[in-house]
Amino acid sequence: MGNYFIKPLPHQGMLCGEITVPSSKSHTLRAILFATMASGTSTIHRYLPSSDTFAMIEACKLFGAKITVLAEQLVIEGVSGKITVTEDVINAGNSGIVLRFCSAIGALGSSTVVITGDHSIRHQRPMQAQLQAMKELGVWVDSMRGDGFAPIIVKGPLLGQQKATISGEDSQPVSALLIASAYAPGPTELHVVNPGEKAWVNLTLDWFCRLNIQYEQKDFQYYKIAGNSTHAGFEYTVPGDFSSAAFAIAAAIITKSELILNNLDMSDVQGDKQLISVLISMGAKIDYDESKRQLKIHKTQSLQGKKIDINDFIDSITILAVIACFAEGETTIYNAAIAKNKECNRLHCIYSELKKMGADIRESSDGLVIRKSKLNGCKLQSYHDHRMVMSLAVAALAASGDSQIVDVECVKKTYPNFREDFSAIGATIVSNILLCGAPACGKSAIGDLLAKKLHYQFLDCDRLVEDVYAARHGEKFSCKEIFNKKGEAFFRQLEEECIASLAPQKNSVIATGGGAFASGANVAALKKLGTVIYLKTSPAECFARICKRDRILPAYLHSQGEDANREFINLVEKRGPGYEESADLILDNIDHLDLDAIVDLCLRRLDHGR
Repeated sequence: MGNYFIKPLPHQGMLCGEITVPSSKSHTLRAILFATMASGTSTIHRYLPSSDTFAMIEACKLFGAKITVLAEQLVIEGVSGKITVTEDVINAGNSGIVLRFCSAIGALGSSTVVITGDHSIRHQRPMQAQLQAMKELGVWVDSMRGDGFAPIIVKGPLLGQQKATISGEDSQPVSALLIASAYAPGPTELHVVNPGEKAWVNLTLDWFCRLNIQYEQKDFQYYKIAGNSTHAGFEYTVPGDFSSAAFAIAAAIITKSELILNNLDMSDVQGDKQLISVLISMGAKIDYDESKRQLKIHKTQSLQGKKIDINDFIDSITILAVIACFAEGETTIYNAAIAKNKECNRLHCIYSELKKMGADIRESSDGLVIRKSKLNGCKLQSYHDHRMVMSLAVAALAASGDSQIVDVECVKKTYPNFREDFSAIGATIVSNILLCGAPACGKSAIGDLLAKKLHYQFLDCDRLVEDVYAARHGEKFSCKEIFNKKGEAFFRQLEEECIASLAPQKNSVIATGGGAFASGANVAALKKLGTVIYLKTSPAECFARICKRDRILPAYLHSQGEDANREFINLVEKRGPGYEESADLILDNIDHLDLDAIVDLCLRRLDHGR
């Protein structure tokens, strides 16, 4: 699960620095599959370590490949074009490429192959066109539920010497049949009606050329694949992904910032690099340094809307819609109907979420019409689509007010370090919730229940201090006992070290100690960690809770009786401005509310910001 809490940039031009763009998913998955079908050993460097990659690896292992996964490379011993009997169901996860490509490759064997995937794969990724074409090629294949979606059953063999016709609006089934036909024992002819997403078919054909796989093609409408292909293992370094680069490019443009993106090869065949030329034509200031493989985005003063045929770089539909909100006049994006059948219906979903933010946007049958808009922060849905998450995160950086994006774990599909990379260039994108307030204001009880409702991990800074002390000194003491035994200076230093150790934490609700925000170092570390909520409870109520709960007053109080009450109130009032200054949200007047009511209020405030 997990959410992003995003603060808009306080001023234009605040993003700066460099990002190394993650490796291409499309190239990574094809490299693994072609290495599987090769004779001998292949080494793939700088692969994308994503969920789709690991789904393809597991599928290819079931086809008989031996794959060693290392931190920076994959070593694959291929099957020489002859797949083995699959001993288990292939799980495509959320990957349309794994679903389509492996369904076709599974037809090369003579045993039954079953392939399925997650909810999106089983309900959002149609297979009927590919199934019909595979039947025309002599393969027994069917949808288990009879609805044209996964789970799919395949029983070969695909022998070649056949012809098939397939609808080509979606490029993946076309690429799938081309790849499988390359390893069939005889030639195959493929006729494609309404060919679309040609750049992605071209990426597959580029791999054919790289491996000397013989084929003929005419206008992406007719293919003749010689079949019986054999090729040796190979060494390959995966280039950067232009689809992933699009988000940093867009962020720089709409916030009038300057960025440098590394690991991009403009000579590579990836279709989504076309976004760059489109943005330049709209007024963006972008340069490319070929010797360094660096893309430089300069401060762009204004963009001009235009009509854009996006079919060849369809994965950019969501981020281009965001950019269009900041372009003068009207932008019309068309020839995008295939975007309805991606991880979600991207046309409708990006329309719905940008509309929530206040965009002047209209959905058409095959695209979007967008006029320059002022966006407002709000609660946004990801639809479990990685490109939706990243596009909306970019939009939130230039919106007015804070935003929350729900269910963001899917970014790992193509950009595992998205949040970290954007944080490094100056964006505030956090995934934790921190609770601050006076001692005994209820941080631990509220935090524990809030974490359960969000399906987050709960962490208590006081418990962390106690655990670290026990690990170092071999004695288990409470925070109060550590404070009494070692003194306040020792305790605060230990607390500061523990808070600093939380930096890698994600998707957690963290209850901070009552005095944690008295330290400047702690405030800086905690603000970087996540959204801070101040539980503003009356000092008198907190003191009453301490007296009832502990009986023994804490060591930071040096008085007794009514004097202790006054001392506690003075302490809390002294700390109060620090809590308020550090907080993103303040929950006031909560003394009379029960635990469930306070947690529900937290959730409502997180949904709607300040």
